[in-house]
Amino acid sequence: MLLPLHLLSQILLQTTYRTALSHYVDITALPRTHIMKELAEYTTDEGEKDMLLKMATTTPEGKALYASWVQESCRHITHILEDLPKCKPKVVPTNQINITQEAITKNRGI
Repeated sequence: MLLPLHLLSQILLQTTYRTALSHYVDITALPRTHIMKELAEYTTDEGEKDMLLKMATTTPEGKALYASWVQESCRHITHILEDLPKCKPKVVPTNQINITQEAITKNRGI
């Protein structure tokens, strides 16, 4: 399961990508529909964006597309990014991830 960047940054707490990918994220799992919605934000191709957004919906069309394109073909995130060349999610360099427990606490309003 891939986590959205805002959730991943809360987990990282100044860890490395190696630790995050080894212990918190399974890049071989089939991505959930909310990941399709997240990926849609990073594509410049309208066709790719429409397809990703459709898979993120609960409509019969969207569910069928997700079932056939992701589940039945066992596409994990690497396959999806290979098949959607205009989709380029941003990667935050580890030196820019500087989340502290204090910042998370403030953000939650605790």
